[in-house]
Amino acid sequence: MATNRYYRVQSRYILTGSGGSSGPDINDLGWITTDVTDGTWTQSDPAGVLLSSVAVASEVTRVNVNAVGASSADNNFSSSPNFTGPRWYKALTSADGTRITSDDTFVLSVEIVQEASASQDAVEIGLGYCVDPTATTTNGIQKVGGSLHYRNTTGNPSMSAMLTAGRASSTLTAGQKIGLSTTTAAGTRQGAASYISLNTSNVRVTDGANNVNQTMSSGTDLFLVVLVGLFGNSTTLANPADIQAKLRYRLIKFEDPPT
Repeated sequence: MATNRYYRVQSRYILTGSGGSSGPDINDLGWITTDVTDGTWTQSDPAGVLLSSVAVASEVTRVNVNAVGASSADNNFSSSPNFTGPRWYKALTSADGTRITSDDTFVLSVEIVQEASASQDAVEIGLGYCVDPTATTTNGIQKVGGSLHYRNTTGNPSMSAMLTAGRASSTLTAGQKIGLSTTTAAGTRQGAASYISLNTSNVRVTDGANNVNQTMSSGTDLFLVVLVGLFGNSTTLANPADIQAKLRYRLIKFEDPPT
């Protein structure tokens, strides 16, 4: 049975032999697919306005959203102080099942693969980690990860990094199929979040990064979180819409940096 061993080489720790039951091979990490319907996730929808249904099939998460006649900034998790829309969450853990807290040093990478909506509109979906998944303010949720959104019924999708109270600058360049976002946490601090979007040939389309600049309270349990909202603070939907994507992630937990 493979075991984990740490060797200190020129002030660096190298993880070897992690391909057995103790965890994946650090040199060949696969993605973990998110399935919010598998019984391990908790659903919360404080306002009860947007969510119609959610389903996962062949790794594709599909969230159906109601028509929205009255605009509200509370439907937007990316550029509003409040968010009362639907979210799903579960404990953030390392490969061996250890609960991740705000005191840990870790890297979270997110992959979002865009799948065409049946009824496209200005809807956004995000995957990442957060401090409080049930909070109704974005500073309370304190999320970081990646996101996919549309801005209208016919335009191109846009990939970006998801920040606590915003998103990294994004464009509507055609051909964005895969969004990769990575962020580091250490010393209770949420570091910068970067993203690269790729086309179907895994060629770069856009990229960007932003500082998060948020400090978490020490000793706080963290959560994986999926959020669905509307793009913009004044968006309405004349008809029901949906957003579809494959949502994947990988977390790497490090030893505390040696002194």
